[in-house]
Amino acid sequence: MGQEEISNIRVVYAELPPFVEILNASDSGNPGGFMAAILKTIMKWMTLNATWIREPEDKYGTWENNTWTGMCGMLFREEVDVILNPLLPSAEYAEVAYYTNPVIYEAFTFLSGKKKQDAGLFLYFSVLEPTVSAKSIIHFKTVMRY
Repeated sequence: MGQEEISNIRVVYAELPPFVEILNASDSGNPGGFMAAILKTIMKWMTLNATWIREPEDKYGTWENNTWTGMCGMLFREEVDVILNPLLPSAEYAEVAYYTNPVIYEAFTFLSGKKKQDAGLFLYFSVLEPTVSAKSIIHFKTVMRY
């Protein structure tokens, strides 16, 4: 049994900005986003071609009525070779697919503005309890007096 050479990969995707973006509604075979950019770079390096297939309802898939739906269903039925979208590892999906090592670690947060404070002698004391700050200032004045 020899190994067959793979030259074309069938990749399924669903819209999920910024990971996977639809660049042009009329060109569903060319997704954007950084997951697509990463896979396109790897495929170019490995001299592979891709057939890009968009999941019609942009669904990841669930186990329903003894079958898989969505992208996982397409992978399970061997209609595609790779799911482009990021999937969080779960026992349910692990029955259908192999996970690669993570390609990104994400930490999404909300950002809010910070109140600006002028740096000054007493900024250091602002993080302390008021009684500690007062005692420290009194001690500092006492030491400086002598």
